[in-house]
Amino acid sequence: MSAHRTFASSAADEGRALSLRARVTDTDANTVVRTARQADEIGSRRRTGSYTVQMIPGGGARPASYWKDGEQWRIGTDADIAWIKGATEPGLTITSAIPPVFAAYATMVVPDTDEGRSEQLALVLRLLTEQSRDQAWWLGYLDTGADDLVFPDAPRVTLYAGWQYVLVQAGPAQAARWRHDPRSWRAPGPDLIFPADRSWLLSWLWDDDWRCLGGPAALVDRFVGQARSRARKVDLGEDPTPPGYEAR
Repeated sequence: MSAHRTFASSAADEGRALSLRARVTDTDANTVVRTARQADEIGSRRRTGSYTVQMIPGGGARPASYWKDGEQWRIGTDADIAWIKGATEPGLTITSAIPPVFAAYATMVVPDTDEGRSEQLALVLRLLTEQSRDQAWWLGYLDTGADDLVFPDAPRVTLYAGWQYVLVQAGPAQAARWRHDPRSWRAPGPDLIFPADRSWLLSWLWDDDWRCLGGPAALVDRFVGQARSRARKVDLGEDPTPPGYEAR
């Protein structure tokens, strides 16, 4: 279902990830967290629009935060996607992208025009926001070497066939606004999205022409019920490749 490409992190990337330090504001405690060690010890919360960004301690490289749009955003670590990495494997089933932990699954063909992709993303984000409006979302941007990573200097996480992603904790507004490069086939929007409670997961693998979704049955049914989503329900053991398409 996806190309088995492996990209090793460079020593420079690893060194950068280890040396970065978080500096975030804990508005609940009126405290400024000046180092990643402090962030690990106390964590912090920050209000952004209608949802709360929860600064959760990470594993491996210390959590880092980066400025954008006048705010700091936490960059994820491999610990934040371990639940996906440990339960997916290459193959021609939905579990090449989505762990087998959800009640229902679907695929959504990605339109081949800029206008179509923008319209589909707006619909996808609306349905996901209705499901998980009041919590932070993790947004993942696949490092293809050609597409906007939003935070190009941030440490990467490794997922699927050794692919590198920039993972950032943000929300629906950022998923809609970030990465709108018209030259990018993968724009607009992230390649990977899941909420803080991990109640659903949306993933677009490197060489696929469709997104994969896992989540509550009612959420999947809402997607399938929207013709513009181009969603099709699939079972765990079923080849999820949409009719007329080929898994590469």
